[in-house]
Amino acid sequence: MKNKEQRSMVKAVLCLLLAFCIFAGELLAAAPVEAKSLTNSKKYNTVQATVQSKTSIKLSWKKKLNGKLDIYRCEVRNGKKGTYRKIASVSGSKKFYVDKKVKYKKTYFYKIVYYSLTNQSKKKEGTFYASQYTGVERIDWADDNPAYDFAKGPKFIELQIQGELDDNDKVLGLRPTGYEIYRKTGDEDYKKIAAVKSKQSYIKYKDKEVKAGKAYYYKVRSFCKLNGKTLYSDYTEELLLTATNKSGKYTIKDVSMTDRQSEFVVALTSDAGNADTVIYGAGSGLKIKGDHVSVDLTAYSTDNATWVTFDEKQPLTIEGGQTYYLKFKSRDGKAVADVTLKENTAFLEIVYVKYDGISYFIDMDLKDNTVKLWLNDND
Repeated sequence: MKNKEQRSMVKAVLCLLLAFCIFAGELLAAAPVEAKSLTNSKKYNTVQATVQSKTSIKLSWKKKLNGKLDIYRCEVRNGKKGTYRKIASVSGSKKFYVDKKVKYKKTYFYKIVYYSLTNQSKKKEGTFYASQYTGVERIDWADDNPAYDFAKGPKFIELQIQGELDDNDKVLGLRPTGYEIYRKTGDEDYKKIAAVKSKQSYIKYKDKEVKAGKAYYYKVRSFCKLNGKTLYSDYTEELLLTATNKSGKYTIKDVSMTDRQSEFVVALTSDAGNADTVIYGAGSGLKIKGDHVSVDLTAYSTDNATWVTFDEKQPLTIEGGQTYYLKFKSRDGKAVADVTLKENTAFLEIVYVKYDGISYFIDMDLKDNTVKLWLNDND
């Protein structure tokens, strides 16, 4: 009796396990497949996907293959890949397949499974992946930090635009035939300032119709002429740039000691073509006669007569063309060697500075009266 009960229990457990395996298998089969955008094979050529129209994508491979290809496709919706579904089986000798059942401005991923056929047997040889977008090539600004990397000055602003490429450095989407540049200032509406004809995925545009010191907003979209109609990409994100020196330029007008041996004054002039320079921290460093001295910015003045106490809660903003007298004092109150004597070779570094919204260090050579800006990578 016990043996029968045990056998019944074993059968029940096995049935449950079998049901679970079948259910899990169905889940796995229905789950989205994470595909690489392109897979290369040393044995067989890469499959390349190109857009032929708003509603067709061509898959092609250079070499004829002795066998057949099963083609699967999935669509990206709301940023997520769907399930791969078989859409065709074609002979490998055909060298291409055109998918005419795609939608405009959609991203598609393809999985192509190659089978060799010998003696009426079917053997899986490899799997290829490809992807494409059916809209006009999507574009963006060509750098993560345009305000720092794009060339500009008081008389021009240069824009750099790049398109989206696949893993094979081919255009992802319909190749543009040109780009439209839009600009505005303040609360104005955007106006088109240029249409650049180009089939390249990377272009530069120099806006020379700017006023020194003024801030401008830009956005760009690409376009494509297809069958007598003009198709457009989405706009880039809005970009704010000022018509100022890319990197701040400064001169040291004067260096002097006060009647206190622990204090000295540096007259710093910002070039007329500069953006705003903001000193937001007092901490600074002085290297003189080989010694390092911690100093603080304690006060500032525009005439070297009326002084304002520096307060980090109210940063000092120096506009282009302005001269400010900056008073520094040793942090421990001890005497500082005379910074006006050339033989003392003094270097002053102001640590907490922003130029055109980007963090820098200002290095001053008080002997040669030269100034350099260094990007603060730690900020």
